[in-house]
Amino acid sequence: MSNKKPTSTASSAAISPRYVIFPGCVPSVAERKVLRDFFRVAKRLAIPIIQEKAFSCCGGAHLQDISVEKSLLLNARNLALAEQSGDILITICNTCQLSLLESKTYLDKHPQQLKEINNILAAEGLPPYTGKIQIRHFLYILYDFIVANPSPAILEKIQQAPQQKIYPYYGCHLLRPSCMNQSQQDAEETWSPQIFTQLIEACGSEAVTGRLNLDCCGFHRVLTTPRTSTSLAQAITDEAIALEASTLLTTCPLCKFSLSLVKQSKVKILHVEEWLARMLK
Repeated sequence: MSNKKPTSTASSAAISPRYVIFPGCVPSVAERKVLRDFFRVAKRLAIPIIQEKAFSCCGGAHLQDISVEKSLLLNARNLALAEQSGDILITICNTCQLSLLESKTYLDKHPQQLKEINNILAAEGLPPYTGKIQIRHFLYILYDFIVANPSPAILEKIQQAPQQKIYPYYGCHLLRPSCMNQSQQDAEETWSPQIFTQLIEACGSEAVTGRLNLDCCGFHRVLTTPRTSTSLAQAITDEAIALEASTLLTTCPLCKFSLSLVKQSKVKILHVEEWLARMLK
């Protein structure tokens, strides 16, 4: 089993990287508290965040089913805008992470198609995508600042936090497909990831895992096959309850939305930023 940890950016260079937030549609509309808590946590950790107002939807892992070309163009535009402002594009949604990273991975390997897309962007007065931007989920930025290189002030806050049993729910889009995940700076062992667990334990709580921490939550079937969606989400919350977790933490607002549809009151469903915002206030 690999315990490969992401390379810390918190102290790796004299010049700090410029972080740009890709908020995504759901945190901007239906789960606004997740986005508000993201900014609160970033402020507590002294991470300067740049906002780019012209970002569009990433396609939600569905647009490519209709048109691969339009999906690539849409995300090339988002990535090009990010490159104009920063060095690292932060995602707080697993599906945004997957969609953006899929497009980046493909375009970085296909220069002719990238050239064609950049010509379209230029015709619209937009900057080209060059491939320089990194895409990192906020989970791994949190690892850098809380686990790998915590400040004394952060350590003090963490030490005062109450101990809980936490069920870390990765979901399916953050770590898969493994061939793409393993090529990234934040690569983890796809079927036995450690970073989320280490973050929880660094905050003084106990991480409890079972068989379903990496399974699909059913979000992308909520409208088309709601019974299937509910069944998947129910199994995950049932497992968290069986493991006596007080809180189920997710790294994705779509997963949080799906899991919160399950009618139960024994385990709290929180996005990791919401949990940390309470702890670091």
